Amino acid sequence: TEGRKHDLLRAVQETGRGSGASPDQRAAIEEAIVSVEELGAGEGAPLDLAALDGTWRLCYTSASDVLMLFEAAERLPLLQVGQIYQKFECKGRSDGGIVRNVVRWSIENLLEEQEGATLMVSAKFDVLSKRNIFLQFEEVIFLLKISLPAYLRECCNK
Repeated sequence: TEGRKHDLLRAVQETGRGSGASPDQRAAIEEAIVSVEELGAGEGAPLDLAALDGTWRLCYTSASDVLMLFEAAERLPLLQVGQIYQKFECKGRSDGGIVRNVVRWSIENLLEEQEGATLMVSAKFDVLSKRNIFLQFEEVIFLLKISLPAYLRECCNK
């Protein structure tokens, strides 16, 4: 089990969270994902929501909407994409729960570094099968932390 998980983590390293993955790397990652999924492949076994519950940091994605962020940051050097998380709240449930996607980013010299802006999208989810959930989006929250020039920070702190 641990060996398969380490193989997957090694496969996603140095792919820029997916944005810089070559076709060969994507194929190797898919194989590693299938290898890890086979560990819990018992027919009819329900999805273990207690194991899913918690906050997960994005190491790799093939989702086009997230990859667009990384591509934009490559073209716009002032844009900094920070951490991306999925937070699942489903402990004690077997049928679903709530998932929040959290994307942190910044614009150099305008917003605070790494966490100047946070986009959070919340959705209810229902388990359809061991591999699929149904999402019902509920709320979008957008937070900004503006980086003030030093002379303005001094004025505001007085």
